[in-house]
Amino acid sequence: MKSFYTLCVVIAVFISGFFAGYVFSEQMGSRVAVVDVAKVVASSAQVQGLKAEQDAQNAELVQWIQNAQNSVNEEKDQEKKEKLAQQLNEELNAKRNAFAQRYVTALQAIEQSINSTITDEAHKKGYKFIIAKGMILGGGDDITDDVIKVVK
Repeated sequence: MKSFYTLCVVIAVFISGFFAGYVFSEQMGSRVAVVDVAKVVASSAQVQGLKAEQDAQNAELVQWIQNAQNSVNEEKDQEKKEKLAQQLNEELNAKRNAFAQRYVTALQAIEQSINSTITDEAHKKGYKFIIAKGMILGGGDDITDDVIKVVK
């Protein structure tokens, strides 16, 4: 019951904040831009390129794992087999970590680029406020298609 009241209070605060912001922006003559960020990201050539790169890296890892398994299976000495398996497992973890780090770094750069493009495009069109489409219940001007044309 307590969580229900807490949820009601949170919703009431959110709604009152939303309407207060809406009234304030209307009084100040500010326009609100709304952007479907997921749609922008999905249509980004940078994101598609990163996905293709990740697919290629995954294929490379699968091939590497198959080769490693073959090497371990070919070893007849049990002690050498265990040592080789441990060494190859460490190499696999290093490769996975390197690929993951490159992916995270590239993804952060793409996210920063997309956010910058959204902000630039909104400001060019005279918007002071930019809200993600999923965060707004109504109002605002949807500039998603304009941003998609500019995102690389």
